[in-house]
Amino acid sequence: MAIDTQLWHSSDGQHGGSYRHAGFYVLAEWGQTPGGSDHPRGIFVVMHEDASSHPNIDGTMFPNGWGTLDWNWPFEQSFFYPGADWFFVTIDHLSTVCPQSVLVSDQPLSPIFGAGNQTDYGFHLTNLFQCVEQNYSPWSEPFPESEIVDVRGIHWYVEGAAAATQPTPSVQMWLQVNNPRVWQM
Repeated sequence: MAIDTQLWHSSDGQHGGSYRHAGFYVLAEWGQTPGGSDHPRGIFVVMHEDASSHPNIDGTMFPNGWGTLDWNWPFEQSFFYPGADWFFVTIDHLSTVCPQSVLVSDQPLSPIFGAGNQTDYGFHLTNLFQCVEQNYSPWSEPFPESEIVDVRGIHWYVEGAAAATQPTPSVQMWLQVNNPRVWQM
């Protein structure tokens, strides 16, 4: 997968104690749920994280560069149903532990006021899942070594929290993705 991205923000970067992060996630399926349907598992690649002024977070939500979450999502109308086993990893940690999965830039995105800047990324998704499995074993069932795994989707996200509870206004931030390309290797 290859993407060209820009991360923009609406002011000088003083975000009033909120926590913000942006990146992409890949949702794949292998194994079975107790009900017999395919079980979603995924990886969030955190390409930008901004927590330096949040009163409850000391610089990062992922002090080791990674984290896991067994997430239940019971709403059948949602594409997230029934939830997923998630692995979160920061781009800089990923490039250290799984360099074979990062094909182009390994630099975190920096939000730029006004015009933004473009950063090109490329990821080998099979290598990404295999390396995460070998180093962390984060999923309830191991990533298969020799079968084709269905990808449910590749999604980009920007998320923020706690801005409304702080005394200063939050900063709006958005991610622009240009020229997304996925190919089979």
